[in-house]
Amino acid sequence: MTDLPRASHADRQHTADLLDIALAEGRLDAAEHETRTGTAQAAKDPQTLAALVADLPDRPGVRDWTNRLRVRATDRRNAVTWLGDALADGVLTAGEHADRRAEVAEAVTYRQLTKAMDGVAGPPSERERLFVTEADRARLVARLDRDLAAGLIGSGDHADLTGAVTGASRYGDLDAISADLATRTGTGRRADVALAPPAPARRRQPWRLVAAAATVVAVVIATVLVARAPGAPPANLPLDGRDLVIQWQAGPDRPSDVQAVGTWVHGGTLIRAREDLVTAYDGATGREVWTFQPPARQEMCTMSRGTSDGIGILGFGADEDGLICDTLVAVDLTTGKTLWRRTRALGASGTSVSAVDDEVGIARDTVVFKEGTGFAAVGLRDNKLRWRQAAPATCAGYSVTAADDDAVLISACPDAAARLVMADPASGLVRFQVPLRMHPDDALVARAGNNKATVVLSTTPLVVRTTDDGTRTADAVLSFDAHGNRRASIPLSQQDLDVGPAQIPGAYPGFIPYPAARVRALAVVGDTLIVPARPAGGSEEDRVAAFSLADGRRLWVTPLPEQIIGAAADANRFVALTYLGVLHTLDPVDGSVVIEVPVGGWINYPLHTDLRLLPGRYAVSNYSSTTETPPALMIG
Repeated sequence: MTDLPRASHADRQHTADLLDIALAEGRLDAAEHETRTGTAQAAKDPQTLAALVADLPDRPGVRDWTNRLRVRATDRRNAVTWLGDALADGVLTAGEHADRRAEVAEAVTYRQLTKAMDGVAGPPSERERLFVTEADRARLVARLDRDLAAGLIGSGDHADLTGAVTGASRYGDLDAISADLATRTGTGRRADVALAPPAPARRRQPWRLVAAAATVVAVVIATVLVARAPGAPPANLPLDGRDLVIQWQAGPDRPSDVQAVGTWVHGGTLIRAREDLVTAYDGATGREVWTFQPPARQEMCTMSRGTSDGIGILGFGADEDGLICDTLVAVDLTTGKTLWRRTRALGASGTSVSAVDDEVGIARDTVVFKEGTGFAAVGLRDNKLRWRQAAPATCAGYSVTAADDDAVLISACPDAAARLVMADPASGLVRFQVPLRMHPDDALVARAGNNKATVVLSTTPLVVRTTDDGTRTADAVLSFDAHGNRRASIPLSQQDLDVGPAQIPGAYPGFIPYPAARVRALAVVGDTLIVPARPAGGSEEDRVAAFSLADGRRLWVTPLPEQIIGAAADANRFVALTYLGVLHTLDPVDGSVVIEVPVGGWINYPLHTDLRLLPGRYAVSNYSSTTETPPALMIG
């Protein structure tokens, strides 16, 4: 009898490496990783090792949606985003959206995930099998109406084809109707049916400015944290050379000296929060859908960066000899109604005279917040306490950043030391801890109008702005792997470039607006940090730079014709809005300008702009409002 081959130490190590990669990519949770790793270490034969990684890629960086492979965390998050887009486009009903989200949450392999995403744009899919959007269905009906009016088809053909369009569910059906229309009209071409959102051709259409603008030190405030994935929907930019226009703009703020605290987007609704009022605008018409006001003699002081399940968290407090930001409320973003209210305990650091960022965050169905003794978490819908975690002895809770499956808790300690904890938001279990040096400007946070300077820019991957050695000269963006190990340090002051001086946090209010739910014109796209920059010694951020989060290398720099005042990103592109109202779309891989489109009617020239991508449109929320600068507007 021939002995079976035995596994070598190298075989076991190779298997452990693959399991580590799967954990980092979110294909395995910590418990499953620990179980498989233990089995691998004790394995005697190659067959046992092979079984442990049979549902995992055999190398890092695999992005294929192969049926047998386990789902990456990034693809699961992207799937939730794509389902939200499908709901907003009318492709899915609210009930179908809820069912699909549940299927995505339960999917283990790509076979299950692909089934849950059937007909939805975003994942790798044959176009013909995707569900038709209402916009594309209406586009073909409009073509039928034009052909009827032009005498190209009769009323009978018009009725037949219109009925067929109404009943079409997938793009393959719509293409067949288009071909039939071309045959009946004798035009020899199909009707113009575009897959929404349209995929842009790789070409540049430069737009040359005809008037110079006065030099303005503009502050931009939109942070977009995205992961690059195959098939992710691009931004809806026109490719036929036509201008975008302002579809609507809200009336000026009253009183005009009250500034915005932050912005949310929920479905097709733009939600803008001021210190005294939250207003939800219908994205299609600009009409006010609802408003929310804090109680008398109280004002808004903090809010969650993001939202979940149609809920956002606001914080307010009484302004009596200093603002006490002690009340959190959960707000239904469809109606503006309060779902629950909670008073949080505050320590010595809880008193401030201005809005404060990163005091509360949302991670799926959990709200994580800072309190006097450290940190705590409650259910998003039921406000029931889930866990409480004290800050280390002699330290105090400093900030909370929560998103998806991550909660990052930072405690400030004596001698400018800090402790960063990556925790599971649902249970509070600690995944890893990282020692940091607090930025010296953090000592100013308690003063009027100052902002936190040690800030988490992304949770997955973990990216933090702080200082390498506790001095201002070592300002840097640090990146970490899934185990908390330092990967790279990107200096903010480089030989020829100042990186994101108006985007990367500073302690003073003149440099970073939207203090309560700070968002900035920078993006983490895959393993790349993309951020506006200015030439060393310059005054305007008129270029975009990209850096590797793996080793800190500068990957590319793209100059733009004028100051950047806002930006947004999806998985395939970085979109910058410049001072005279031009949208520039850059490829995040190489920084090439895909297209530049001016916005017709742009006259408001804001200094602080939060740019958001909505299906087919661009929402703009301004930090302050004047007679020339509306608080909010929509571009499309």
